[in-house]
Amino acid sequence: MNYFNQSDYTEARTYYDRALKIAKELNYEFGIAEVMERIGIIYREQSNYIDALDYDLKALTMYEELDNKNGEAAIELNMGNIFGEQNYYSKAFEHLDKALTIYKELNNKEEKQ
Repeated sequence: MNYFNQSDYTEARTYYDRALKIAKELNYEFGIAEVMERIGIIYREQSNYIDALDYDLKALTMYEELDNKNGEAAIELNMGNIFGEQNYYSKAFEHLDKALTIYKELNNKEEKQ
């Protein structure tokens, strides 16, 4: 079991910070985006929505640059959850709808292969 699943966010963050440093040293863009996404989730779990959105937006930009649709959809879903938890339902719907659209596109591509 990992620290995140145990809700030990401080320890999880320590390891994510290490992973982020290594990913940056290796110029591993996908790894950077993934770790930023996970840090955003930690902040959301702690109800620190400003930092959660900050990390999500950075990860989203990277996923878009990498043309990683799964990553983009995951971030849109995360952002929808963040806005929903704050009762900003129209903003939540906007992001959840984007996530659904991307996931449908990915599913259609898989079905055609």
